[in-house]
Amino acid sequence: MKRKYSILLSIGLFSLFPLGRMVLAEPLIQEIQVQGNQRVERQTILATIESRVGTPYSQDRIRRDLQALYRLAIFDDIRIEKTEGPSGIRLTYIVEERSKVAKISFSGNKKVKEEKLRELVDVKPYSAIEAQKLANTVKKIQEHYAQQG
Repeated sequence: MKRKYSILLSIGLFSLFPLGRMVLAEPLIQEIQVQGNQRVERQTILATIESRVGTPYSQDRIRRDLQALYRLAIFDDIRIEKTEGPSGIRLTYIVEERSKVAKISFSGNKKVKEEKLRELVDVKPYSAIEAQKLANTVKKIQEHYAQQG
């Protein structure tokens, strides 16, 4: 009797295990959308992130996606919205692209030639505006003018 009871108990536990695993499994990603991109191709963003349609949703993967997109240094802001539906998760990556430098011009420079000023500029045309590079450029130009008297 004892042996029969332990066999039934074992069979009962093993039959519940797959059910428990299904309840605890993360829902699958059903769809990935990208919004706000104007110059950056949707495919560039999708190639950068780890999340894929048909894979289980993972908060750690979303965190890595966010870090990877910021490492591109072409976005000022990135938000990821998660929408749960009956057939899975929809992820929406909402990006705000950094402004680009269209043109660099100088006016009112009489003591320093434009060629010299261009040598001091860290920012390049058609590159994303980076606050630190812009600040460094302003500082270098101010220091150069101070040296010239």
